[in-house]
Amino acid sequence: FEFKELAAAVASKCFYHLEEYNESLQLALRAGKFFDVNSENEYEVCIIGKCIEAYIALQNYDPKESGNADDMEDEEDDEEMVKMQMLAEMKPQLENILNGLFEKCYSKGNFHEALGIAVEAQKLDKVKDTIERSGNHMQAEMLSHALSVSQTIIKNKAFRMKMIHTLVELYEAQKDQTGSTNYLELAVCLHLLGHVDLYSVLLIDLLKSDDFLVAYQIAFDLMEIQDQKFVRDLLDKLPGPAAVENTDTVDGDGDGANANPAPASEFDDRLSVLLAVLKEGKAQAVYLDFLYQNNKTDLLILRTVKNTLSAGRRNSVLHNATVIMHAYLQAGTTVDNFITEAKNSKWLELASNWARFSATAAYGVIHKGNVTSSKNILKQFLPSNESPGTSSGGAYAEGGSLYAMGLIHALDGSHSKTGSEALKYLNNAQIDAQKLHQAMGPGDMGGIATKGWEPLEHGACLGMGLVGMASGDIMMKDQNNNDIPITELLMDVVLRDDAVAGEAAAYAIGMTCLGGGLQHEDVVGRMLDVAIGQTKHEKLIRALAMGVAMIMYGQEEVAQDLIEKLCGEKDSLLRYGGMFMVGLAYAGTANNEAIRRLLRVAVSDVNNDVRRAAVTNLGFVLLNSPERLPELVELLSESYNPHVRYGSAMALGIGCSGMSMATDALELLDALREDKVDFVRQGAMLSTAMLLMQKNPSQEPKAKAFRTKLRETIEDTKHSSTMTR
Repeated sequence: FEFKELAAAVASKCFYHLEEYNESLQLALRAGKFFDVNSENEYEVCIIGKCIEAYIALQNYDPKESGNADDMEDEEDDEEMVKMQMLAEMKPQLENILNGLFEKCYSKGNFHEALGIAVEAQKLDKVKDTIERSGNHMQAEMLSHALSVSQTIIKNKAFRMKMIHTLVELYEAQKDQTGSTNYLELAVCLHLLGHVDLYSVLLIDLLKSDDFLVAYQIAFDLMEIQDQKFVRDLLDKLPGPAAVENTDTVDGDGDGANANPAPASEFDDRLSVLLAVLKEGKAQAVYLDFLYQNNKTDLLILRTVKNTLSAGRRNSVLHNATVIMHAYLQAGTTVDNFITEAKNSKWLELASNWARFSATAAYGVIHKGNVTSSKNILKQFLPSNESPGTSSGGAYAEGGSLYAMGLIHALDGSHSKTGSEALKYLNNAQIDAQKLHQAMGPGDMGGIATKGWEPLEHGACLGMGLVGMASGDIMMKDQNNNDIPITELLMDVVLRDDAVAGEAAAYAIGMTCLGGGLQHEDVVGRMLDVAIGQTKHEKLIRALAMGVAMIMYGQEEVAQDLIEKLCGEKDSLLRYGGMFMVGLAYAGTANNEAIRRLLRVAVSDVNNDVRRAAVTNLGFVLLNSPERLPELVELLSESYNPHVRYGSAMALGIGCSGMSMATDALELLDALREDKVDFVRQGAMLSTAMLLMQKNPSQEPKAKAFRTKLRETIEDTKHSSTMTR
């Protein structure tokens, strides 16, 4: 038919006026020259919009996801599959219209719009083309915008990594052309890609130039991210001061940041400063000094709370809560005057058993980051090498002190001198506790109660996990002085099938391998084998499931198979871990599939703990989209099930904390604070405190009323339950 393109154009407009847009689009794609992309008419604008939507849907379509749908949705999935097959056949025509649209954007200077379309359509060639054609006057802004988009909007991790790789190429090209680029953003890209070699060369390149201060800022930013493994690998790549004279630049041609190289002696001084930031705790010292200098804690509030709760019959729960309150109040400030006062130190000693463990560990929260004085701070509690568990504080205080040391050195890691020494000390303490376990028989031995080794090993394992967090499989000494990975050392504790020590070891494995994903596939497999069939201890099963969830932190689609495995288990403890795996794997991504899974479990699972965990993890998934959270959990906050209501409260606290205006979230929490169930009221108070943290009445009028409510609840001994107080 000679006029088929014209006929298609006419038919397309007919269907358009009939509001049959899909048919109109299909015919418009066959209209050839009779469909003008550059036209501003309503018809062309509408069809181009439908074309963009269709291409994006085609690019994002995953047949596997459709295959996992429920039976009720099978018919809709079949229709979608037919539609996608039809669009796939017309993909060349869709791309032709998109290419015309890109050219139109370029000609009008709408580069941000073009970049948005390219990202949504997952066309990296157009992303690169758009940024390059924006011109030198806009290129820096476009690169910054593209990096922000890749970190906040792109949901697909594989495509995100490809885009960041493209951005690295563009930053390098800009550096070649202009002699400079945004080195801070380039460093962010290299870290996200895990390119340690290029990262180290970039730092050296900057140190040898006039931009050496930028290198220091990059180092501080990296320490704030707290990726221990990356820092350790980076330190392995950085040379000593005497070995830097012939170091290549990033592009190897001596241009850019290294155009005016510094003398060797000056470079050595700069490198020493950089290493002080990365290796010698300079960044931590700055934070510590800031918190100490700006500490405005009102100890009168603490004394009032202590005196109020101490009046009448002694309550161990409230005593422990007060101790922990003080730790949070003075966290990282190193100010422990309250608990070192004679009258308060005796009050602190009233804690017994695991409460004593927590009370001693509170020192670690207060002195977080004071890595050079940790042993001196804790010397009255640390176990002696000759007879652990026999000090005046007992085994629980000694175990708490080991946990406190881990808190002080948390993320200090094996890359620093203080961190490696702390890790070695905790490892030796764990071995000593293990020897004590092996030596102890039934009954009482030398004044140490049976299983007195448990709090010691529990504290040592938790401390090791904190110090070595996200460091990977660093090497440690075992009981026979052999070098083995830290995960193997901790796994030996798990395999002894002791609930208390094994629980801590399982969490420690998760912390040590945090975010490692399938790099630790063997460790994950062994942990699941123990959890599924080799132990009956609930504590241990839960800890192993949570440890695996921590290993999958930030892995997104990579964690999907494990999520399916845990969520399909009959044991509710494993499903509980599965919910946290969803929350941690997709933390901050606002992934729709993850949200749907959590919502489905929140209303359908037969176990209350699993349902509570599902709702709570909505807060983790929506960390970067807090404005969506109140509407999402509004109905859940009115559920008949108190565990679901508690989860709603905690989700709001986790996801909305830090928002400048959290009005909707606070309104939901206002109702939950009056709930008839005590632990729901507790969760609502905790979450409200997280939202109003560092807010004064002028910033948030509800802050004053909430503080008054807290004081009244604490002082109400007749009507307020212990859990709420």
